[in-house]
Amino acid sequence: MPSYNVPSATQRNLIRSCATSPEKYFDPPSNAALVNNFQMIADELRRLHLSQ
Repeated sequence: MPSYNVPSATQRNLIRSCATSPEKYFDPPSNAALVNNFQMIADELRRLHLSQ
């Protein structure tokens, strides 16, 4: 679950608490990192779909 350009630590913590696990929370510092995070999520979903 990415948070991007969220100014408040309280808001980031709220978004973090929605993630299934800590490693599924992303706080990308740039547009390129955000794109990379979404690619990682897409790859994980693709692997899940192929295995089921």
